[in-house]
Amino acid sequence: MKKTGILLLLVCMMFGSIGFADDGGPLEEELTLSSNQRNLFTLPMNGFCYGEILDLDYSPDEGLFYLITKYQEVWDGEVFYSGRQFPFDLDGNFGSDPFYPELDGSDRKGIEFTRSGVYTIECDQGGDFLVDSDESTFIYDAKKEMVLSEYDLSAKYGFAANDPYMAFLYDREASSDEEDPNFLIDEIALLGNPDDEKVVLSPDAGRISAYDFTPSGSEFIFGAFSCDEGSDLGIGFRVISVDSSTGKNTGNDFLLTLPDEVDVNQIDTNWKYNGFRGLIAAKDYIVVLFRIGHENCGYIQRYSYSGELLESYKTEYCVGELAEGPNNSVLYLQKNHDDDSYYDVIKVTWNLEKSVGRPKPMISERTVGGQTTAEFRDDGFGLLKVTDSESGAMNYLAPLKSDEDKVRLRIPFADILTKVNAGADNLLITYRGNEITIPMSRFDCTELLDGMPCQDDATIEIQLSVGEDGSIKIVIQVFVVEQVDDITKVVHRETIQ
Repeated sequence: MKKTGILLLLVCMMFGSIGFADDGGPLEEELTLSSNQRNLFTLPMNGFCYGEILDLDYSPDEGLFYLITKYQEVWDGEVFYSGRQFPFDLDGNFGSDPFYPELDGSDRKGIEFTRSGVYTIECDQGGDFLVDSDESTFIYDAKKEMVLSEYDLSAKYGFAANDPYMAFLYDREASSDEEDPNFLIDEIALLGNPDDEKVVLSPDAGRISAYDFTPSGSEFIFGAFSCDEGSDLGIGFRVISVDSSTGKNTGNDFLLTLPDEVDVNQIDTNWKYNGFRGLIAAKDYIVVLFRIGHENCGYIQRYSYSGELLESYKTEYCVGELAEGPNNSVLYLQKNHDDDSYYDVIKVTWNLEKSVGRPKPMISERTVGGQTTAEFRDDGFGLLKVTDSESGAMNYLAPLKSDEDKVRLRIPFADILTKVNAGADNLLITYRGNEITIPMSRFDCTELLDGMPCQDDATIEIQLSVGEDGSIKIVIQVFVVEQVDDITKVVHRETIQ
């Protein structure tokens, strides 16, 4: 066991400190692509490695994907071009007149296409936002053609955006220090005001290099590697979700489902070039691209937000970058087998009609003898968040279908406590045409729970009963189930006043 602990410590150190400037090692035998994967074309530029590709994003309005490089590159094609930003259509044609050209006097480091805006990160020409320097870094609204804010090193590793938020990758190593956070999240309208920045920490995860906002902007998702076997999910590639408005964990994290032939316990210090290479948070699913060193391969996978693996395809080991493409597709890069100084653009189209299936209800309801028991499915509680656009209040919904006179609504205590700690305001229960508002602070019964014989799998139960006059009585309890012996269980309940 001690040997495993030392091994995991080494792994976390490697994930937290080693860069991806080069893939290392020769190319293996070429992988046969699945029917869902298509090699679109080879980029007509060469001589740089993955560490020198800073960003890849797709502009649906133009049908162009934007590749942004760390150093100035030269493409001597039909249209000679020298710069850091290279737009191409999906047939490989260079976009010589894009909507969002590079700016004079600055070097572009990244670009984000959101629902209603286009934002870029820029650096004084000749500067390098990857190292400490006195050069200015600023955020530019490419649609309105105006500078939004100037930043220091908080923007040094790149950014993500989706209205109304923007996130900056500050530190790729695991961090529990608010003075040295992994991410800083700002409201775009308040950029430049440090007092409004939300801090995101990932204390039990290794190197972070893949992240995205959900389409609504309400959640920020990133991928890392959980190194602690004592953590709530265990060891493995982890997808982490935080609330954009607070920076606090939503409780909707999950581990990736690795292929049968991959044993996470075989991670060793030779894995220095492993980990996430891209992540996309789409409307109904999350896409991840990651690499596995000792298997000399990678995988691109699609998950539901509850962590259910929907599709998985093997990739080359030398893959990187990930962008959402047109018509439910994604784009990524892999090294070309004929000449590994070039890169191929690969498109993956998802089988949405085959693999999503009928969505499970957030709340399951079962009625026996005139009484309904309603239960949130695992992590479903976190998916029913609504934020009041005027007051900013963060509420969670519990829509009940039952019209029985007695209903018991059950929510895992761990789920609800996470929302309380994240600053949630109210639980809103809809029942028999009524909306019942319960302050979330009422559910913080940690001290009451500490007095019970066990705390595992504690559950909040909200009991609703309708009187003869039509009034609704509400009783809130917390209960645990104690396993006394192999065949005996005892339920312990306490009423929350």
